[in-house]
Amino acid sequence: MKRVLVVDDNASNLYLLRQLLESSGYAVDEAQHGVEALVKARQCTPDILITDLLMPEMDGYALLRQWKADPTLKGIPSIVYTATYTDPEDARLARDIGADAFIVKPMEADDLLAFVDKTIVEAREGAPSTAPTPALEPEQGLTIYNAYLVRKLEKRSQEMEALAAEREQAIRALQTTERQFRALADHSLDMILQTEPGSVVHWANRAACEGFGRTEAEILCVRRSDLFDESDARLHALLAVREATGRMRGEATALRKDGTPFPVELSSVVYRTAAGETLANVTLRDLSAQKAAEAAYQTSQAVVASLQTAMNAHALLSTADEAGNITYVNDRFCAVSGYSRAELLGQNHRLLRSGLHGPTTYQHLWNTLRTGDVWKSEVCNRAKDGSLFWVDATIVPMKGPHTPVTQYVAIYTDITRRKLADQRRDELEAQLRETQKLQAVGTLASGIAHDFNNIVAAILGFSLLMREEIPPTGDAAEYLNQIQKAGKRARELVQRILSFSRPQPTARKDVVLQDVVQEALAIATATLPASISLQQALQEAPVHVSADATQLQQVLINLYTNAWHAAPAEAARIETGLDIRVFELKDLARPADLPPGQFAHLWIKDNGMGMAPGVRARIFEPFFTTKPTGQGTGLGLSAVRSIVGVHHGAIVVESQPQLGTTFHLYFPVLEARGLAAPTATSAVRPAALRGSPRVLYVDDDEPVALLAQTLLSREGFRVTAFTHAEQALAAVRAHAHDFDLMVTDFNMPGMSGLELARRVQSIRGDLPIAIVSGYIDAELTRQAHAIQIQTLVHKERVPEELADRLRHLLAPLEPAPPSHAP
Repeated sequence: MKRVLVVDDNASNLYLLRQLLESSGYAVDEAQHGVEALVKARQCTPDILITDLLMPEMDGYALLRQWKADPTLKGIPSIVYTATYTDPEDARLARDIGADAFIVKPMEADDLLAFVDKTIVEAREGAPSTAPTPALEPEQGLTIYNAYLVRKLEKRSQEMEALAAEREQAIRALQTTERQFRALADHSLDMILQTEPGSVVHWANRAACEGFGRTEAEILCVRRSDLFDESDARLHALLAVREATGRMRGEATALRKDGTPFPVELSSVVYRTAAGETLANVTLRDLSAQKAAEAAYQTSQAVVASLQTAMNAHALLSTADEAGNITYVNDRFCAVSGYSRAELLGQNHRLLRSGLHGPTTYQHLWNTLRTGDVWKSEVCNRAKDGSLFWVDATIVPMKGPHTPVTQYVAIYTDITRRKLADQRRDELEAQLRETQKLQAVGTLASGIAHDFNNIVAAILGFSLLMREEIPPTGDAAEYLNQIQKAGKRARELVQRILSFSRPQPTARKDVVLQDVVQEALAIATATLPASISLQQALQEAPVHVSADATQLQQVLINLYTNAWHAAPAEAARIETGLDIRVFELKDLARPADLPPGQFAHLWIKDNGMGMAPGVRARIFEPFFTTKPTGQGTGLGLSAVRSIVGVHHGAIVVESQPQLGTTFHLYFPVLEARGLAAPTATSAVRPAALRGSPRVLYVDDDEPVALLAQTLLSREGFRVTAFTHAEQALAAVRAHAHDFDLMVTDFNMPGMSGLELARRVQSIRGDLPIAIVSGYIDAELTRQAHAIQIQTLVHKERVPEELADRLRHLLAPLEPAPPSHAP
């Protein structure tokens, strides 16, 4: 193995040459100067010497002289390899002293290796050395070498002086630069610190002093924990990044002198100075204002979001271009209209028109907007599903001071509920007016009925007395019969008027539907035009249902009235039918509201104009009506359905335009209970009066009072009659025990029959009292029972019933007949 001795005082040069040579198969010995090289060469003879020139202890020139003077070493080739002595004089001197070659650093590795290998081979093969024999004597060579060194030192001194001047100039430039940098740093808005990484602060700029609230001297003396919140995990993460990469950027929390935290953006770079010192520049930017602005922005965004939410919850927003094409809609607009945003954008607002507003409305809208004015109005629009919705619209044209209108902003408030409420209010007001009319009619009818009952009672009563005064046969008897028939018809008519003019309590009981229908037909005959033909097809066997007869009559009268309004001008016909229907579970004809079973089927059919399917589907809606204003409130059929439902029945409607309408009513039939007509039973007439009971009779109508006095007298009563309640009360006060009972009219001026009864009872509490009234309802019955009055007599039935009712009233007071033991 070839051995190389390398001599160089630079460890890096030694390392590089050793790596190069060893990688090529050489054994390498190292020396840092000539003395060490001679020792190692004599210990282990090398194949070649590679030496630098400028070295301590013994330089290369001295080494070469001694190398050539040593008998064991002078034959070993030597190479001077230097980067310091590069002048031709340096090479000549080295060869004069005995070097085989002179190489200037750097040299390509392959060239250097080839040169070394070639030199060793030539030496081993005995090739003549290229190194000249030293031409100078040692003393002469030393003189020349010393002179050469002096020149080198002078040249080096000059170079050092120039270098020192350059360094001084560089220092002055650096100082100038530092002053400029410090001036720039002090005028920077960012806080700048120079620190040793993880240690003390070397200097701080003015912004840092202001930001931390400390003087520069204070900043240079404090620890990092006094300047930064070390509990902020972000700070430690940033320091770890700087430790790994030499730089970092991020956010952290700094501390003012008083301990107040404030957010900063932190950036830092670690670097080495020319003197080899490791420092770090730290730049901080106070983010307090930015964070406050961000917080304010977030707050404003939250407010905007809240306003948007509130707006979406309340208002419909849209924008449109100058042609009315939609460019924006909010969520509320989509929700109310039923269209998606994609379906609306780009469409013209005409898409939403309901057809309820004429062209003049939209013409006025555009005329207003094009003049730059705001347009306000209530508008009805049509949703995607065809339903209508109302909005309170405000449309604002958007334009600049000198530009035409390019956009319209519309704000709508959904007022559909309000409009419906207004409509309902109007309908309720109309209903109220109708109700008030009915109440007025009822009050009028009640007042007329009171007087009319007195007249009817007098007619029937006196005609009864006349019958006893004339022969039972002949024209006079027939005339009297007609008078009595007319009087009874008048009595029935009054009762019908009262039953419909006053509210009646629901009282369901076993009724025969045929009787209810006949009563309703009688009323319809009296009220509907005579041109309408009322036909009936009722089965003969009685049909029993549990019902309130008055409410069923109300149902029929409503249906008759509707049929009349739909009737043709000529040949109008209304047919009423009744039969029994039995529905099985799977019977397709069974109405959905009915369970299987037996039902009374009542139908009312007309030949009127009929109804279209859309109208037929809505006829039972409250307040829906197709009649002109003043002919109906739209409540009749809803009341009909309600009454039918209360009776556990069902209603089905068949109708076609121009083909008439049929209402089918179904009611559960009561269990079979012997449908034969009941046999008449004669009333049990009370026993004859014992003695002549004294009756105090009070009625403001003088003919009725005279009639009662006459009738009761014929039955054995002694009657004292008064036409004023005060007179009767005075008689009781004067002669309290002169009367066995009192009969009083209920409806009298000044004092009612109930009030007279109370006052009489306060004078004589045991006196039996009967009250006569043209209309006896639940309230009158309740009040009468409250003061222990059990006998109430319908005035129109006074001639037939009064005497018998008084006998019943007196029966408990009469002493029992004496007992006769056998």
